[in-house]
Amino acid sequence: MNLHEKQLIGLPVRTKSGDSLGKVYDFIFDSETGVAIKYLVRDILMVKNILGNGLVIDKDQVIEINEKEMIVEDMVVKSESPYSNLAQA
Repeated sequence: MNLHEKQLIGLPVRTKSGDSLGKVYDFIFDSETGVAIKYLVRDILMVKNILGNGLVIDKDQVIEINEKEMIVEDMVVKSESPYSNLAQA
């Protein structure tokens, strides 16, 4: 299923086993294909620092995306947001 940018932002993300990971707050596109290759996810507790750490979910970890939620593999590992270095600049 193809969702537009407005549909992706704020989309709830959970693991296959049902754990809530937060919501999509941004994504990274491949400039050649125009396909989202990474999804940036933050839970409500991370909102205090808008440029803070969150989850970076690779497209290969995504099991399903629909208009209600994104379901990802259980083995998603926390990673530093690609935007975290901007806060130090």
